[in-house]
Amino acid sequence: MEETKREKTITLSQLWYSGKKIFKNHQKFNETVDDVLCLLECSRKSLKILASEKGLVCGKIQFKDGKKWVDCEVGHIIPGDINRVSNIICEDALFILLVEKEASYHRIIDDMFHEDFPCIIITGKGQSDVATRRFLKKIVDENKIPVYCLVDCDPYGIEIYNVYTCGSKGMSYDNLNLAVPGIKLLGVMPEDLTT
Repeated sequence: MEETKREKTITLSQLWYSGKKIFKNHQKFNETVDDVLCLLECSRKSLKILASEKGLVCGKIQFKDGKKWVDCEVGHIIPGDINRVSNIICEDALFILLVEKEASYHRIIDDMFHEDFPCIIITGKGQSDVATRRFLKKIVDENKIPVYCLVDCDPYGIEIYNVYTCGSKGMSYDNLNLAVPGIKLLGVMPEDLTT
């Protein structure tokens, strides 16, 4: 954790490689970082620890990433450092559509869904990373826009939905900054299936 004394940010992967000899695998390292954060009652953000960029966004949204304007009309990766995101403009968007799978995200964009139904489409490519969850939370908090979530009708899909709406067990210390209650679940549900 010596690396976190620096003024600059560091990615989780950079931190992992600096202490690789101590931990047997990356997953154990991530769990340990989350445990330390829980003990310290602080967030990754407060220690300037970032995850690698993972999530994607497309649609009726623009924002500043540092000093650069980003227009997501054709799609963009969600920045790993959400503190750099400001001046979010999405007044033309009627809603946000969260999509579980990257393949579904690309299909929806290819079909120009966001042109027919002005919206913002976001994917965390499966289980979302912290940056994607913080980005969603920031948009919703600043713009009060409804969110719909399209996931598979399986335990993994429901878990993804629950992490977006309630937060995760592993990062329960930071769920107030990550969870977006009130997301509407879309798609086929178990009660829709007949035997």
